[in-house]
Amino acid sequence: MLFLRKAFMDKLKRYLPHITLVAISLLAFFEVFYLFRGVTPEVLKEFYPWRFHTGECLQNGEFPWWNPFRDMGTPDHADPYAGTWYPFTWLIGGTAGYSLTTLKIEFWTHIFLGSIGIMILTRTLIKDQIAPIITAALYLVSGFFAVSADQLVIAVSFCWLPYELAYFIRLCRDHHHTDAIKASLFLFLLLTGGERTVTIPLILILILLFIISGIRSLISRNKRALWKLSFRNFQLLTYTFLFSLPMLASLYQARPYLDCFETDTENTSKHFSFSTFSTLKRDYPLLYTKLKENSLLMLSDSLNSTEDMARFQSDSLFEKDQLFVDPYDLEYLKKRTLSYEMGDTAILRSYDVHSFHIKTSTKNKCLLTLHQKQYTGWKATVNGRKVRIFKSNLNFMAIVVPPGENEVKFEYTNPFVKYAFYTSLFFLTTALTTLAYSQWKKMRRQV
Repeated sequence: MLFLRKAFMDKLKRYLPHITLVAISLLAFFEVFYLFRGVTPEVLKEFYPWRFHTGECLQNGEFPWWNPFRDMGTPDHADPYAGTWYPFTWLIGGTAGYSLTTLKIEFWTHIFLGSIGIMILTRTLIKDQIAPIITAALYLVSGFFAVSADQLVIAVSFCWLPYELAYFIRLCRDHHHTDAIKASLFLFLLLTGGERTVTIPLILILILLFIISGIRSLISRNKRALWKLSFRNFQLLTYTFLFSLPMLASLYQARPYLDCFETDTENTSKHFSFSTFSTLKRDYPLLYTKLKENSLLMLSDSLNSTEDMARFQSDSLFEKDQLFVDPYDLEYLKKRTLSYEMGDTAILRSYDVHSFHIKTSTKNKCLLTLHQKQYTGWKATVNGRKVRIFKSNLNFMAIVVPPGENEVKFEYTNPFVKYAFYTSLFFLTTALTTLAYSQWKKMRRQV
């Protein structure tokens, strides 16, 4: 009995700081567990729909490639704020699914894990028993998480930031392989789920810490320590790159469609944007109204260049069947005879996160426009034959359909990102297995 009692007391003493932090986090953020309090409308409006869609896709056995419901179609996997590559999104979305309750649990979990991270960081810097608990408690009630209650990505950043600092400092000090893996894992979590305005300054701090450690090794003339430091940091960069490969591949694909530094509205309207529908509503209300009236599909034969947008906007010359086509595509279409008559129909038969199945019935050859964004990976077929996709109405998709009844399919495929995902999954599994084996060996040595 005395042995069991001593073992219990040892376990209690070991986990008492964690129990204390659970109690503090529950008291400090008790409103998170209320049904109508705790999570702000901004979280429900900006992050909940994306995560809910990802969860629905995963539970239906679909990869969350495309979100047809947000902003006239959006590649969620290429939007960092959607959290498509964040492991917590997959863990919650693929199991219980996203609801108001699971969203609050996710928010509180990051609060609690963040306090544990601060305790680990403090123990890395200070050899003391009480200071880490006090620091973690102050971190919980300091306002970091309270201020970020309307921004889930900021809460995620404040959660993993202390872990990254702690294990990077240990890496620079001890040069252990496991610290390089841990630091890369937490940097991966920051990149895939956090806010870039937090992650980018953190990376600059890590670079500064690396330079300081390197200078110290040079001053002490310890070439071996400098080589180990450089090698471990190279491992950190390599692991982070491999873990984040699908997100990096998605962002690389999105580059040609974005022009973040362009200020001229007429020019930016020709580039892909994750908020094109909002841009239309603000800058081209007549075209916005036209698209809303025609819903998802539109048949047309009247072609105009996007270069004429300003004139049509000012003169209010929009007609019922008017369609704007990219100037490069317009030159190709001018060689074709297109006609459109009343009574022609286009019916959406089915759709999911990677395809649209449409049935058309037209008397003559004409254009069919799908009001989903043109993006890398989309392919179209008419009666099983592949056809060319043209960019229309700033950046939506249009194809030429022949007269008569036709079965049209728009399908999204992205093998480049898919293979990157499988590669990342393999290296993540390998890294976690390595850490588990290292921990098992450490426990055996202690026994």
